[in-house]
Amino acid sequence: MATRIMPSDIAYIRAALGDNPPPSAARYPWDEWADGNTWHLVEGDDYHTSTDNFIDTAKKWARRHGQCLRRRRATDGLYIRFIPKEPAT
Repeated sequence: MATRIMPSDIAYIRAALGDNPPPSAARYPWDEWADGNTWHLVEGDDYHTSTDNFIDTAKKWARRHGQCLRRRRATDGLYIRFIPKEPAT
């Protein structure tokens, strides 16, 4: 169950986690994968969630970074490619 954190607890949390806890999105090397090439990702090696959940996360990352995600399922995972969006004219 989620627990509400009071503002007075923030200093304690920062001391426990450090000033710059790693963002959860840093779990995957998105910048490397978004180099315009096609990547074969293996479930269980390259990502540790269901393929459907990973696709949702990749789509969100692409949208936030002005990219389109192209993907195709593989028997052992997924093929992905990030493509920059065309600017609106």
